[in-house]
Amino acid sequence: MKYLRVLIPKVLCIIAFIAGAGVTVHAQSAGLPAGFPKIVNTGNAEKDALAYDQAKRQWIEENPVAYQQLTGATQGKHIISKSEFAIMPQEKQQHILSNPGLYSIEEVTAPVGSAPVKTKVTAEMLSTFSPEKAAFVKANPTLYEITD
Repeated sequence: MKYLRVLIPKVLCIIAFIAGAGVTVHAQSAGLPAGFPKIVNTGNAEKDALAYDQAKRQWIEENPVAYQQLTGATQGKHIISKSEFAIMPQEKQQHILSNPGLYSIEEVTAPVGSAPVKTKVTAEMLSTFSPEKAAFVKANPTLYEITD
């Protein structure tokens, strides 16, 4: 998923270049935070790419937490929410715990003013959980959304 976030802006740059010089790309990719740099096509693809990369680097420096959330990485680690970890099969949990260099289990919260982050759990998934895990999911409606 994080590779798509890197690839999408480059694809937009190519599309804008093909569309013709002087076209500004106004599209903001879904999932990118407000204020994330956009590519402007001046007709010089190399210059446009350099300007975008510079703007992106500056944005990353000014928004390190948002960038970590965007990429799902903390110092090269994949961030897994505590609520997501709690409902994973035991084998997967063990793999994650056995690889602390690859994974980081953290309390993931929604940005101020946005809806809380919930992990979706289907009724079918819930039926495969241990009784303790199922009870935990049901007892935490702010963390889990049970769907049919």
